[in-house]
Amino acid sequence: MTTMIEVDDATVRYGGQCVLEGATFRVQGGRMAAIVGPNGAGKSTLLKAMLGLVRMERGTVRICGEPLRRMRARVAYVPQRSAIDWDFPISVRDVVVMGTYASMRWWHRPGAAARLRAEEALDQVNMRAFADRHIRALSGGQQQRVFLARALAQRASVIVLDEPFAGVDVASEQAIIAQLRTLRDQGVALLIVHHELNTVEKMFDDVILLRKRIVAQGDVATAFTREAIAATYGTDVPRSDIVMTRPMWARRPEVV
Repeated sequence: MTTMIEVDDATVRYGGQCVLEGATFRVQGGRMAAIVGPNGAGKSTLLKAMLGLVRMERGTVRICGEPLRRMRARVAYVPQRSAIDWDFPISVRDVVVMGTYASMRWWHRPGAAARLRAEEALDQVNMRAFADRHIRALSGGQQQRVFLARALAQRASVIVLDEPFAGVDVASEQAIIAQLRTLRDQGVALLIVHHELNTVEKMFDDVILLRKRIVAQGDVATAFTREAIAATYGTDVPRSDIVMTRPMWARRPEVV
């Protein structure tokens, strides 16, 4: 498969404090990769640095073999729900139409083709019936599905998601997972900040374990070991809380 995401030596400092140091990794098309690590490990910072939303002290990012600045339209971003202004006066349909802006000139307005793409994306996440509602009127899981639909409308080659399963209901989680797997099978590269260690093996192809630096990375079968998890979360992590190969319905609290 083609390498879709290339990050080399990504380093970020806030107020002189290093919050991300020397992160280097690759994600291929047709792969779903998780970023896991404790609170404050730099997971969201890594995504934002990769997307050019925060300044890197050093490092490079290439998307589909090209510098990020040339390929922004090929990258879709689904932020944490806590980062979104839910009081902004906008309908579900209009949120999804925004995903089509990346392929337009700045002076163009979305037309019939863009609206059709939005309707199709809403169908894909089973949210078309809610198209005229205010985004605030939805449940957390429904809101997350709408923002995934926005990414679908963008028709991106790379989709980056920050905690897409946090605070969502079971039906929405299943719908999101099904759609992400479909995208993966279509060759899209997916990079996802994830918190529930007990579902990593079930859901993901690759994993990046992060504690300001990358502790381990690779396919889940080889990189997601008890030793790597302990090194990422600290040697005091209770071994009984690192549950491997466990069904999704049998969840336990995340290791913290």
